[in-house]
Amino acid sequence: TEKYVKGSASINWDINDDGGTTAGIQNTSLDEFDISDYLMEGAFFVWVYIPATSGITNFILRVGNDSSNYYSITVTTNNEGTSFETGWNLLRFDLANKSETGSVDETSCTYVAIYMTKDASKTSETDYRFDNLVLKKGEHYYVRYYSKYGWQSSAGTWKENSTDDTDLLNADTDEFDLIATKCV
Repeated sequence: TEKYVKGSASINWDINDDGGTTAGIQNTSLDEFDISDYLMEGAFFVWVYIPATSGITNFILRVGNDSSNYYSITVTTNNEGTSFETGWNLLRFDLANKSETGSVDETSCTYVAIYMTKDASKTSETDYRFDNLVLKKGEHYYVRYYSKYGWQSSAGTWKENSTDDTDLLNADTDEFDLIATKCV
């Protein structure tokens, strides 16, 4: 109950002195949940508290029916695409990147495991935490975006101003017509 992101507590776990190359938690008897609507566009998010980042290679999430039938997703960076940091890190596990072990029934999942791959010498560390595992699917928006980079070189580099007669104008047909009308 000392450190958490949401709710009133987080799951606190430690690395023992056995060595090994993985450490984490699993729950094999969750209430049944359905992930079938999220398989192509969904993502699991979880907060992890890391007291020491040295020796950590990645985090792996397994979701499925049991330890023989699950989807596995691996991340090597936090949600922002940067290296793991000491303290709280939001991890994003995109289901589009999943690999399947066994045969998963997506409509009746009851198993989740979250763990890290680590150096065997990373032992006897305390106060790792996981908090607020959620499954989300984004919303699609049609957004018009105007860039200050209205030009593109023949090599594909976006430019603020044209510097060569081979540069291309980045404009839709309607936008091009407006530009031509203004120039006339």
